[in-house]
Amino acid sequence: MDGNGYTSLVVPRSRTILALPIILGLAVAAHSDAREFKAIVFKKGSPDLGEKIPQPQLKQYLTNISVPDYRENEVLRKLTGIGVFDLRINPATGETTGVRILKSTGHSELDASALKALINWRFKPGTLIRAIFPFTFAHFRSDWPVTPGAFIDRDYLLRPPR
Repeated sequence: MDGNGYTSLVVPRSRTILALPIILGLAVAAHSDAREFKAIVFKKGSPDLGEKIPQPQLKQYLTNISVPDYRENEVLRKLTGIGVFDLRINPATGETTGVRILKSTGHSELDASALKALINWRFKPGTLIRAIFPFTFAHFRSDWPVTPGAFIDRDYLLRPPR
């Protein structure tokens, strides 16, 4: 405490040297977790709790992916965003019966394009009743495909499983 009754904000150098690697480690761990987008799947016959899986693993349940008209549409190509979508799936047929936006991409045009594509997704019958996952619209490079499946593949190739 100083003469005014306040605690000193000066930290001894030895504590700073010890704390710095810990703080940097936590920051790196938090950053790597934030970039690791996960999907949440609800399996048929399981309790209401979903299972968090890496996005590449979501492909094992899919039989058909329809692609948004992102590349062909001049207006959409200028927009980017990540939205989170909730798909309801008929477990008997694997058809997507409903799509809800949990987090918008930030652009109504991208949201509408995603909804049109996602309603046509098909899953292996008898596996899932619901899936929640992020959907990315981006134009990183012109030669990268902009389909959801391609983003899953690209992320998987850039960051192989541990």
